[in-house]
Amino acid sequence: MKKGQKVMSCLLVTALLISLFSFAVGPAPFGVDVVSAATATAGATQAATPKATATTTKSATPSVSSSKDRLLTLGSFGEDVKQVQTWLNNVGYNLKVDGIFGPKTLAAVKSFQSKNGLVADGVFGPKTYAKLNPPAAPAAEVPVAEVPEVPEVPAVAEGKIVKLGLGHLTSIGKSKDLAVVDGKDVLPLGQVDTVIAAVGFDKDGKVVSVTIDNAQTKVNFDKELKLTSDVKAEYKTKVELGDEYGMIKASKIGKEWYQQIAELEKWMIGKTVAEIKAMKTKKVDDAHPSVPDIAELTSLVTVTVQDYIACVEEAYNNGITLQVPAEKVGLGTDISIAKSKGYSLVDGKETLPLAQVDTVIVAAAFDVNDKVAGTIIDNAQTKINFDKEGKVTSDKKASYKTKVELGADYGMIKASKIGKEWFEQSAELAKWMVGKTVAEIKAMKTKKVDDAHPSVPDVPELTSLVTVTVQDYIKCVEEAHHKAK
Repeated sequence: MKKGQKVMSCLLVTALLISLFSFAVGPAPFGVDVVSAATATAGATQAATPKATATTTKSATPSVSSSKDRLLTLGSFGEDVKQVQTWLNNVGYNLKVDGIFGPKTLAAVKSFQSKNGLVADGVFGPKTYAKLNPPAAPAAEVPVAEVPEVPEVPAVAEGKIVKLGLGHLTSIGKSKDLAVVDGKDVLPLGQVDTVIAAVGFDKDGKVVSVTIDNAQTKVNFDKELKLTSDVKAEYKTKVELGDEYGMIKASKIGKEWYQQIAELEKWMIGKTVAEIKAMKTKKVDDAHPSVPDIAELTSLVTVTVQDYIACVEEAYNNGITLQVPAEKVGLGTDISIAKSKGYSLVDGKETLPLAQVDTVIVAAAFDVNDKVAGTIIDNAQTKINFDKEGKVTSDKKASYKTKVELGADYGMIKASKIGKEWFEQSAELAKWMVGKTVAEIKAMKTKKVDDAHPSVPDVPELTSLVTVTVQDYIKCVEEAHHKAK
């Protein structure tokens, strides 16, 4: 009996020493505490004995976003915009952290740039980031009752799309005045060329998917300046026209525009923007200042490519980071000239000729489950004005902006019942689409407000955020999905 008591006493002392030793050394490396490690080998004893509660710590430090990697400006939206807004608030500004780069965020960025010796252009890029130099938050001691096994986060697979971009360039340079040349009438023409690139980039900034197109839209008038183009017709891009575009007749290599642009797109795959911009080109004539001069393309592409490359670069610079990697990217467009007008004089009121082309543009990325991973919505609303003599009064050499690029200058907020500009509303609609299939997006409940607004969102998430009519944007998302690659 005494021998048994001695053994029992030794066991108790040993257990006490082990317990004291465990308390003294604290948590084991990599966040696994001693008690948790011990219970891994405790066998049946673990089931019979209540598990001791251990306390460990973890560091609460914000993750690094792509805010310093892409250019953010008026109309940008996403998590990185939220981060910039938070950083600006930390240095004394008072912004709503909503992830939308609106007029107030623009003003704050310009103010910060001015105060810190930078060009106050309102573009948040590497130089502004370097001046702001957001510090990492100090590590906070957070008590944790249990340390669960942390699953390994897989790296983004090669070839996955993590960034979606939309680039565009609009020109009215080919518009014509009413004139007589060599005894022949040259009739007034309003021509809008909107070059578009929808691009998906991988984690290394290489092109995974690219779709390039040109919405070349012509609005014709007669000698009396009456509108002769059909304002109700469906207008197509060069890719949509296909063989009907008719460039093959003048092509030295026997290829249509859409065929040449497809070859250019294929060449871009797997390259960075810098590599694409470094393409060797040559000037053929004034209309063709930048034709590819590399072995892979000389027999495939004879169109001038400077605008297409500029749009791909813009797509990268203004791209949005996707929360979920995407498999494919598509481009959707919808073109209308319905708001164009011919000359008229009624009851002493003169209406001058106007060629107005509205080109709705949507770039959309889709994930492995065919759900929207990200979308960018814009509208190139381009107006060409004529005087009563049929002369173009709009500047043919000017740079024409889309509604998103115009930002607050578009001026819709004056008539908005919810106090939001067009670019803010389109950003909210784009956010709503993420995570949904095309079928779910098309099923959105809408309502007719008036003839100009036949399809306004009537869902709780959007009624206070979007009052524009959305049928064209939804149609373009559907087209983007159909054409995605």
